[in-house]
Amino acid sequence: MTVLETKLNKASVEEIMRRKFGDWHFTHNFASHNAGRILILWKQDKIHLSDLESNAQLIHCVIDCKTTTKRFHVSFIYGLHSIMARRSLWINLNSINANMNCPWLLISDFNSIMSPTDRFNGAELNAYELQDFVDCYSDLGLGSINTHGPLYTWTNGRVWSKLDRALCNQAWFNSFENSACEVMEFISISDHTPLVVTTELVVPRGNSPFKFNNDIVDHPNFLRIVADGWKQNIHGCSMFKVCKKLKALKAPLKNLFKQEFSNISNRVEVAKAEYNSVLNSLKQNPQDPSLLALANRTRGQTIMLRKMESMKFAQLIKNKYLLQADKCSKFFHALIKRNRHSRFIAAIRLEDGHNTSSQDEIALAFVNHFRNLFSAHELTQIPSISICNKGPKVSINCFAILLCPTFKQEVWNVISVMDNNKAPGPDGFNVLFFKKTWNIIGDDIFAAVNEFFTTGNIMKILLLGNIMKREE
Repeated sequence: MTVLETKLNKASVEEIMRRKFGDWHFTHNFASHNAGRILILWKQDKIHLSDLESNAQLIHCVIDCKTTTKRFHVSFIYGLHSIMARRSLWINLNSINANMNCPWLLISDFNSIMSPTDRFNGAELNAYELQDFVDCYSDLGLGSINTHGPLYTWTNGRVWSKLDRALCNQAWFNSFENSACEVMEFISISDHTPLVVTTELVVPRGNSPFKFNNDIVDHPNFLRIVADGWKQNIHGCSMFKVCKKLKALKAPLKNLFKQEFSNISNRVEVAKAEYNSVLNSLKQNPQDPSLLALANRTRGQTIMLRKMESMKFAQLIKNKYLLQADKCSKFFHALIKRNRHSRFIAAIRLEDGHNTSSQDEIALAFVNHFRNLFSAHELTQIPSISICNKGPKVSINCFAILLCPTFKQEVWNVISVMDNNKAPGPDGFNVLFFKKTWNIIGDDIFAAVNEFFTTGNIMKILLLGNIMKREE
């Protein structure tokens, strides 16, 4: 536990600790600042804390958790109140980061903001005020821990700002994937909100729904599997046929991925090692035809696996602005971890006002919310024709265009310009699947689309990806 700005002298702090917190250990930074701006308390039976560095703006510690046996670093921060005074803090953090290879948490009051949205009702911000913190955040490769609760953490009654936050490095994301930070409500004795960081949350993992993996599209058996699955004879409307055929394809495509592409990163490393071994042998016998053939084969295998690995990661991070050089790099893996971390919901506030971190209660709350949101509680009154005639209407020319038949090429034109990694629909198949298999499935897809335009009907399973929002 950390207390900032105790407003006590050193003797008073130590006396209170002796009288009220006798079984707690503590450290502070009175030696660096007369006001002793940071006080840290902990229980020795839970953790072992070593104070590595202390100055006026931070206390940097290493903590060994006796429950999980994990070791991590924490910088408890209380930034000074001017831009110039805080510059030594950013320099200090860069210095700590230079030798940091462990999970690292940076928490408390930075006394600085990173975005104009971090302040409400205050003086107008400029880039100069934000730049130092933003640069430090970027240089250190930090990320924000999944945070829930009020946005603003400080107020004087008129101005509201987000000064307190919990940041961490990539190693922290790796070790504490489900960590979360709760911003508590304001309490009367402080103008700041308390922060509570939870390192370990037990999250039950259910069965993952099918999701098409882009890396299998270049496998020589991919199109054959799709073609074989698409030959089955199914009776029903066009939309029903497409849904049933797509569903039937999931199992064989899952098996293909599991057999050929599971642990793809390990396979890349094995292929690279094999290729390098062949190259070393080739140096000794550069004219050996069998070695030359083997080198070409292992090189081709390595290139193919690396391409598939890149496709997998590009699909995971959903970032279309990455350079080719970024793929499969440390930065690439960091984005994957952060995306996965941001999808985790640690806690929410329920309708009755209390907070919950129960994953079952969170899931139920979302189901109830959207059930109420998209359910029709009252009949919608059909508008009067006379009222409609008073407003703008579709012209005769536009009306004629709307009645024109749909063509297969039009459907393909729409699909062909869509991004390959757009999120899949409820069936799990994304845009790349439809592009690569269009010559096989195109006729049926067009028939299903055309059926919708000619009948005006759509199957309920397809509505899952096209929820019509009612007006609030």
